[in-house]
Amino acid sequence: MATKALRQKSLPPEVVEWSKPLPKEQWAKPSKELVPLSEEVRRIREQNPALSIEVVFSEAYKRQG
Repeated sequence: MATKALRQKSLPPEVVEWSKPLPKEQWAKPSKELVPLSEEVRRIREQNPALSIEVVFSEAYKRQG
């Protein structure tokens, strides 16, 4: 823990400020296309968790049209 504190103190103030998380209101919002695709991916993963992520996304894109 002391090592981490030491490293943080040695960073320039600009880096420390840049590294702070953004306020939630500044987070990027998902696109209207991404929301239904994400829902479909979740459905497919719940139905068959053993599928590879590549197969899951391929199937989700097919189902989305």
